[in-house]
Amino acid sequence: MPHHKEASLYTTYFDRYQRFRAVADLLSGLERAPNGLLILDVGGFDGEFAKFLPGDRVRPWGELIRPENGPLPFKDGSFDVVVALNVLEHVIPEERPFFLAETARVASRALVLSFPVHEASEVEEFVLGLTGNPWLAEHRIFGLPRPADVEAVLDTLGLDHTRHPNASQASWMAMHLMMHRLREDLKEKVSEFFNRRYFELENREPAYRAIYFCTPARG
Repeated sequence: MPHHKEASLYTTYFDRYQRFRAVADLLSGLERAPNGLLILDVGGFDGEFAKFLPGDRVRPWGELIRPENGPLPFKDGSFDVVVALNVLEHVIPEERPFFLAETARVASRALVLSFPVHEASEVEEFVLGLTGNPWLAEHRIFGLPRPADVEAVLDTLGLDHTRHPNASQASWMAMHLMMHRLREDLKEKVSEFFNRRYFELENREPAYRAIYFCTPARG
């Protein structure tokens, strides 16, 4: 079973902790074989998410999923779960249906997505203007995904899905502004305090991010 409440994880940068912990909580409800779930972590360049699910087998995947690159090099249903955490907003809008179709194709039990929602564009623009955060600048280029558009694709793919709010917009804004230009050691201390004390209060609307838990439709 997951040990995502381990004290050592609280120092994870707050923005990552929020989505990693929330997704680990959702996955904790899945039945597991003795060797755990086999999970493809799309966009998991550093393997940090795996620390939240130490009993599972998490494979990071850093290659771009684009039509011009062809399908993923895995058979249908090769993984129990595929997660793509804060990746969709970095995908060209016209290519998002292909991205969703491919990640869903190789997942046998669940596809989990997290992404900042279009409704958070105003608060993102405000934080970007004050900090110049390069990740947020890329969001401006591609535009934040609209949940209705994502849900329409998921429906077409025959997936049941539930939406979960993650990271209240007010706290997300305040924390990003406070963290700007803070020393790395102080960022860890602030993240630890925030994650330990306030995570449970943060999964509410209006949310900065949505998490979609998707499973094959029944019947």
